[in-house]
Amino acid sequence: MTDRNGDWRVLYKQVAKGNRGVDYFRRGVIEIVTEAPNHPELQVERQLVLIYDRDFVFYLSPQSALLAPVTEALTLARDTGLIERLIRKHYAEAFDLYRLNDRVRIKLDTPVD
Repeated sequence: MTDRNGDWRVLYKQVAKGNRGVDYFRRGVIEIVTEAPNHPELQVERQLVLIYDRDFVFYLSPQSALLAPVTEALTLARDTGLIERLIRKHYAEAFDLYRLNDRVRIKLDTPVD
């Protein structure tokens, strides 16, 4: 859902209005840390945390094929838990503030393209 100019940030206004058929939209921990303070009219859901098995996809053009090892390194970092450890380290304040460890965790499967 975007406005005619493709600005996804209109979702904040639609959720705040409460009469647009939009009651919720998901944000990642990293996004919440920076965006939530800008929207005091809304509140971050306090009971649930949605876990996506893959939230980011990198597409490389043939001209960028040399970057393929980088995507492999990111996959390895995910599979070994490095990414989660880094997120918990650098966003520990958000985990505490939003009590992410105390929430009901719902793991969602993301379809493979």
